[in-house]
Amino acid sequence: MTISIGLVGVRGFGEKRARSFLKNPKAVLSRCFHPDKLVCEEAAKNLGCKPSRSFEEILEDLNVEAVVISTPTPLHFEQIQAAIRSGKHVFVEKPMVLRLQEGLALQKDLANFQKVFMVGHNYRRKKGIRLLKKMLASGQLGSPVSFEIHFSHGGGFNFQPNQWRWNASLCPGGPLSMLGTHAFDVLEYLGGSVKTVQSRVHKLYAATEAEDTTSHLIEMNSGATASVANHYIVPSFSRVWVAGTEGIAWWDGFENRVYYRIGRDIDRKPSPLHSQEVEEDDLLTGESDEFLRCIAEGQKPETGYSEGLRAVAFVHAALEANRNSKKIFFEDYLKAEGSCR
Repeated sequence: MTISIGLVGVRGFGEKRARSFLKNPKAVLSRCFHPDKLVCEEAAKNLGCKPSRSFEEILEDLNVEAVVISTPTPLHFEQIQAAIRSGKHVFVEKPMVLRLQEGLALQKDLANFQKVFMVGHNYRRKKGIRLLKKMLASGQLGSPVSFEIHFSHGGGFNFQPNQWRWNASLCPGGPLSMLGTHAFDVLEYLGGSVKTVQSRVHKLYAATEAEDTTSHLIEMNSGATASVANHYIVPSFSRVWVAGTEGIAWWDGFENRVYYRIGRDIDRKPSPLHSQEVEEDDLLTGESDEFLRCIAEGQKPETGYSEGLRAVAFVHAALEANRNSKKIFFEDYLKAEGSCR
């Protein structure tokens, strides 16, 4: 059994996503679309598929079973909605949508949707983060006390006015939209649901219109706390740190290694420090394989609508917390926004 795919968005991440599907013998890339005809034709030639004159042409093709959306975030809502209404399986890169109200509006379209809907929150699939999850689940670290998550890079120095990430209305919070959604998803994956959010989101050094630095203090419903930071104006940095009552562990994303100490201090002497190298990740292929498997077996993906919506809600809750210099109760905020729809 093979699954026919239509791809919208063929440059950059879109091409990488297409290549990840092409590794799987169960996938057939049938069509692709880009608004620039020449770009679309070149991509179709390179990927071995048929160029489409419009996104609608992909949706109208009865042979296309699944749509993969790898376009800029501001385009996601209308494309998701159209793909759902056409009866296709849908994979969309994160963030799921630009605005929280768009995400909430999708509830109606998805209410009776019998196909697979998957959001590409791939960072939680890092093998180092998977290992931290395993250590927490096994009780090695005891009861969680605090989390620290920091994903950043210096892209803000290179963004140009003609790029959507430069624009504050198209990329609200700058790294908050693009990196913060990864961080929030990883935080809830490791530590459970978030209770409150306090945030500082502002612009320091980039020439962008959008903000370039963002930091958050978060309380979990478990009682644990978390510190999350995402910047567009520092050298690349990727780390997830967990402290529990019986041990601590952290993953260094560039060393691709997990460090840990298990056991409480004895006479103020810490337990031995250990480390474990983890394998290189092929996150996109893992996601693409899961999407295909869910279609074939009628399963629910690990990151679907709920995970996608909560990550988008975090962006806007953090912006609200920053605007009003106050603590946001996350579930109350989400419920209130839903009632305003």
